[in-house]
Amino acid sequence: MKIIVALVCLFASKNVLGQAVQVKFIVTKNNNEVVQNSTAQILKNTDSSVLFSRILKQNTAFLLAPNNDYFVRITAVGIAPIFKKIQILYADTTLAISATATSKNLDAVVVKSTKPLVRQEDDKTIVDAEPIASTSTNAYEVLEKTPGAILDQDGNVYLNSATPATIQINGREVRLSAQDLTTLLKSLPANSISKIEILRTPSAKYDAASSGGIVNIVLKKGVKLGTNGSIDASYYQGKYATKSTGFNINKNDSKLNTYLSYSITQRENFFSINSERVNDAANILFKQNAITKFKATSHYIGGGLDYKINGKWNLNYDVRFSANAGKNNVNNAIDIFKLNNNTRIGENISQIQNADPTKFIGNTITTKLKIDSAGSEWTNSLEYTYFTLQNEQQYQNLNINPARNTLLGDGDIANKKNIIVLKTDAVFKLKNKFTIEVGAKYNYTKSNNNAIFYADTSTGKYLNTFQTNKFKFSETIAAAYFQVAKSFGKFTIKPGIRLEQTDIIGNQIIPSDTTFSIKRTNLFPYLYLKREIAKVFGFKLIGNLIYRRSITRPYYEALNPTARYADQYTFEVGNPNLQPQFTNNYELNITAN
Repeated sequence: MKIIVALVCLFASKNVLGQAVQVKFIVTKNNNEVVQNSTAQILKNTDSSVLFSRILKQNTAFLLAPNNDYFVRITAVGIAPIFKKIQILYADTTLAISATATSKNLDAVVVKSTKPLVRQEDDKTIVDAEPIASTSTNAYEVLEKTPGAILDQDGNVYLNSATPATIQINGREVRLSAQDLTTLLKSLPANSISKIEILRTPSAKYDAASSGGIVNIVLKKGVKLGTNGSIDASYYQGKYATKSTGFNINKNDSKLNTYLSYSITQRENFFSINSERVNDAANILFKQNAITKFKATSHYIGGGLDYKINGKWNLNYDVRFSANAGKNNVNNAIDIFKLNNNTRIGENISQIQNADPTKFIGNTITTKLKIDSAGSEWTNSLEYTYFTLQNEQQYQNLNINPARNTLLGDGDIANKKNIIVLKTDAVFKLKNKFTIEVGAKYNYTKSNNNAIFYADTSTGKYLNTFQTNKFKFSETIAAAYFQVAKSFGKFTIKPGIRLEQTDIIGNQIIPSDTTFSIKRTNLFPYLYLKREIAKVFGFKLIGNLIYRRSITRPYYEALNPTARYADQYTFEVGNPNLQPQFTNNYELNITAN
């Protein structure tokens, strides 16, 4: 009996299913373009109640009773809503429904966001230069206004120690003296700077000589698609006026990006320095009031190309050129007093006129290989930099009290530097939040310096051997480094090691031979620890612990024993026996993001 009932039920169910037909829908617009992911609702013809509601895919079908009328409602983005009556017969069917495309114009949308002036990325501080550049006339002034950076009267930049910071442009060190670097930065327009990166305690990836930290000036490049450009002009009025104008143009497509910028700046400014020096042995006080007026015209050209060879390889060429035609006049009034009774015993005026045109050109070729999608990459670069300074100087020392003959003189200073840098860096992003960095660097600097001075007296003109000097200097630094970083939840550790070999040769010809050679090999360890400590009032407090060993090498002017004349009372001499200074730096800081 159970078997008979089961067969009857099975036959009845087959009969019911056989009465339903399968209905599919294809919605098209604009010359049979299929509308994807539209929503279809089937409604009863009698009371318009919804029977089914589904998103139409390729095989979506509805089972409907035959020989009945229904309503179908179809909606989708980009088409007008459809509501129509359909009739279902006894056979499975596919209904083609034509839709009308619609376009809706939105009102103008303005997206506003504020880029923070300063943000922190691990051991690097990034300063947005654009707000600072809007009130500056050149890159030197941008640095003066950068939070955390302090500049002295010689142009040295200090971050967190008594050692000047290393200055980089686009990640490459500018190996110039403070005076030459100041001239270069003043010829660089302020609006060419994108951001400034500050590393107070650099990792093992960077030169060990950067014990005072690193300031990296990142210049703008074209990033927009297509061809675009801009023209800008500025005028600043203080006691004297500064004018600047320039343009930049970028052309981009999917593979090649080229960019070119030019600016000309005419500036006029001054420095006023008051100083007092005491000679205890002679019981004498020197008071000096030196006013220097500068006037210069600077041209800057920057350009290059970035070529995407394929999905992995990228080639970049970057060139920077600046020419500065500068003049400055120094008026240095010197008063001499006896300390015990404050009696004036001398009065002199030193007047110096300088015409010091400079030229700087930097070329860099860079290749980058994208190793994987995790961010692993291999970068190689070759850089050649040339810098030249031609200084024509005339001076006179007026002895007013007691009256003596005026000392006149003139001199020519020629300074040329050639710098070649080879560098390779590889970054490997591994599983479990491991990052390995490895690389090597070869840096060769050759400097040729000549200074010829003459003194002019009533008896005639003669060579001033006290100021005249000629020397050649070369420095080779070869380095390799390795460091690894690992994150454990809120904790990050990054140890590293750097090996550097230094080879310095100095060869002075005039006024006497002071040839010397320095060779050394040193290891420089590095350790960085970071941990999220707490969250207070919505701010994350992050603790950073850093250890780094570094070196401060005496620059050649500090080693060269030839006297460098400033005025009749001031000169400097170097000491070839100076040794490098090694520093072990321990730093603990807490930052709030």
